[in-house]
Amino acid sequence: MSVLHIRPALTTVDMNLELLGRTAPQHLFAAIDGRATPGVHKMPCRLVIRDSASHPDRLAA
Repeated sequence: MSVLHIRPALTTVDMNLELLGRTAPQHLFAAIDGRATPGVHKMPCRLVIRDSASHPDRLAA
C-alpha cells in the first residue's frame, strides 16, 4: 500500500535525507584521513503536520 493512499494523511518527520546523504560520506572520508569529528552531529529536520494531527487553531473552536 502506498503512503499516498492512507487516510487521514499521516503527520511525519522530514529527516532531510538528502543533506544527511551528502554529509555522512564527508564525515566518513574525514575519519579515514585521520580528521574524525567525534560526538553527535545534529541535522535539521522538520515536523510535517498533516490530517492525523489537530492544528492548535482547530482545538480552540
